[in-house]
Amino acid sequence: MSKDNNLNTLLCFLSDDTSIEVMQATSLNNLGLSLEVKKGGIEECLKYLKANQSPDVLVVDISDSKLPMTDMMKLAEVCEPGVEVITVGNRNEVGLFRDLIHLGIKDYLVKPLTSAHIFKALEHILVGDKKVAQPGKFNKSGKLVTFVGSHGGVGVSTLVANSAWVLAEKESKRVSIIDLDIQLGIIPHFFNLEPSVGLQELFETPERIDETLINRSMTHVGQNLTILSSQTSLQDQPDIGLKAIESITQELLSNVHFILADLPRNFSTPSNTFLLQRSNIVVVTTDYSLIGLKETSRFLELCKDRLVPDQEIIIIANKLNQYKAGELTREMFEEALQHKVTLEIAFDPLNPLEALRDGIPLANKMKGSVYKGVLAIVNRLLGKEMNHKEFKGILGYLKNLKF
Repeated sequence: MSKDNNLNTLLCFLSDDTSIEVMQATSLNNLGLSLEVKKGGIEECLKYLKANQSPDVLVVDISDSKLPMTDMMKLAEVCEPGVEVITVGNRNEVGLFRDLIHLGIKDYLVKPLTSAHIFKALEHILVGDKKVAQPGKFNKSGKLVTFVGSHGGVGVSTLVANSAWVLAEKESKRVSIIDLDIQLGIIPHFFNLEPSVGLQELFETPERIDETLINRSMTHVGQNLTILSSQTSLQDQPDIGLKAIESITQELLSNVHFILADLPRNFSTPSNTFLLQRSNIVVVTTDYSLIGLKETSRFLELCKDRLVPDQEIIIIANKLNQYKAGELTREMFEEALQHKVTLEIAFDPLNPLEALRDGIPLANKMKGSVYKGVLAIVNRLLGKEMNHKEFKGILGYLKNLKF
């Protein structure tokens, strides 16, 4: 989507020459729009958006669609958060119009198009050069995924950093990592970056937080991945205010597909409580030690009081077989916990340390049990089913993989 606050991008997919000519002849100067028109319908639009950045405003022709509602659901999956959508078609049906509006489509224009109708529809969702945010399927928010560890050393930050990298680089999703441990957080090290002060500065000026200030405070890793972190003195007393974290998450969720939050194990603070309650998915990483069992159980008890019903909790057993003699079995762990383990990841003594030494994401090496585990996490976050080849490959590294 457009990075320029003074110019919104308008992308149109129209299937006939007449509609294209009318669109190109429509004066859009007063709306602050940059126009791009392509010939095609919903199928061409879907193919384009799977491989390219979404515009701010999308006009798509569904005249040739046999199942327009199904196609709109497919479109919702590939559109970035915040995209405004107008549909064009040749069926003048009230029922279709209502169904499309219910999905979050801003308008449905019936052919033949006129410049007046186009301008009015665009003007309805634009005020000057700023979009009017209205609830709807396509003006959607990203997902907040919070990662917590049952205790220290279970590999939470490794999973956060590499899951974010795969989402950004392999799945072309826009992702932000928030490392909430501003004294001992290590997320930047996975990307060979020096710790910044960006997140701490945002906490110090919560009243000034907006999209521009957040962008200045971020560290960019490639085109799609950003990191918000800080490293303060161990002698300082960090003040992670609730107002600041609320503003940060609100701004980010309107611009990215995923926020991955690496949460320190202090669940009594208002900011951590807010993140847990706001999360779409909570990922709890543990091992099969007795301490891991007890602390995971305590966290799940906390979740009963603080989380909302439609949140998903994922339990990951990491570093499987690191200490074989002292580990509980999966069956013993699940029975005592009264909760299923979502995923097991075998201990890898080599690849994570090599990647950290070389200053590259572990996932970039594309080998080892942790990499396979990260792929499984990413598939879960995306709601994707693994194909047979992927599933068979993961089973080579992970035992008893269950979702």
